[in-house]
Amino acid sequence: MENFQETYSIKEVAKLIDEEQHVIRYWEREFSQLHPQKNIAGNRIYSKKDLTLLQYLKKLIREERLTIVETKARLTTLSFDNDNRFNDEKIAEDIAKESIEEQLSSIITELNNIINSLRS
Repeated sequence: MENFQETYSIKEVAKLIDEEQHVIRYWEREFSQLHPQKNIAGNRIYSKKDLTLLQYLKKLIREERLTIVETKARLTTLSFDNDNRFNDEKIAEDIAKESIEEQLSSIITELNNIINSLRS
């Protein structure tokens, strides 16, 4: 088993979940479950668990249109296993599927931009 844990900067997380950095910082203040580490320089370092939680928060707030209070209530039942995955496999599968769809959409957009620039 590797000791390496994949981490992300706030800029990378913002891009991955398609949210503004200030929104992520706001969610950190509102949701006690979200607490990224900070490096020596004081910059936030997000783990895979933090990223998964942020994706879930986005789903609850943006897609299901829950209020902050409703989202907090939903998070009280949320737990992670030893590998920092949601114990609720349905949630984990939904988030993984959405992440893949977002990545594919981004790749398609980039490829279309390349094709258009080659045509010019």
